[in-house]
Amino acid sequence: MILIPFTPFLPPHRKTNLPVLGIVENMSGFLCPCCSHVAQIFAPSGDGPKGMANRFNVPYLGSLPIDPQLLQSCEKGEPFVVKHAGTPGAKAFLAVVKEIRKGVEKEDYVEET
Repeated sequence: MILIPFTPFLPPHRKTNLPVLGIVENMSGFLCPCCSHVAQIFAPSGDGPKGMANRFNVPYLGSLPIDPQLLQSCEKGEPFVVKHAGTPGAKAFLAVVKEIRKGVEKEDYVEET
């Protein structure tokens, strides 16, 4: 299983027959910690991650905004989705995790112990 960090690596991974689980859109806007508004700070280019997923025939797994609370949790060693449960950032993170789990279970990547 592989999660691709950016486009140039997707075609070479196809040549090695490594299974590609899907594409996650990272830094998909800035999540304001005060009002939870997501500001699109990067101009979209082309079809974006959804278009890339379609082009390479892999699932689009969701998007993760830039969330200052994620950095704070990481620096403190706290689980982000527990410490900030119910926040838009944690909900987005869990939605992506749910899609990853569905893909893993569907493709039977997990070996039984």
